Amino acid sequence: MTDPLQSYDVELLRKYNTELQEIESLPPAAIELPADQALALVTLIQIGAADPGVEHNPLLPSAIAAAKQIQSSFNPDSAIHEVLELGWNSETGSEKLPQQAFTSVLRRQKKLRQPPPYSADDHNLF
Repeated sequence: MTDPLQSYDVELLRKYNTELQEIESLPPAAIELPADQALALVTLIQIGAADPGVEHNPLLPSAIAAAKQIQSSFNPDSAIHEVLELGWNSETGSEKLPQQAFTSVLRRQKKLRQPPPYSADDHNLF
């Protein structure tokens, strides 16, 4: 059985961990984004944060803090800001929006095409 982490991967992860610890001591970075890109980032961070697979990721709190800081640049009285707020608290959001926005509609099961029933007269067709 092959080791899922090759030696290169292990070394890369060690370097990553060291650099990650060094990043914490750096001064804040200034980033300029067009409004649509800022909105996209916040939305995608919300989607990622809701994924149970990232629940224990050590970067998650920083990602959420960054997204909320970006969100604060939008006018708090705007619909965009209000919708972004719904993304942080899905329980509150589901009360404010119609249920169809959060659940899919049950579909009717597809019927498979059945051959026509066999009749005793079918063998006399030729």
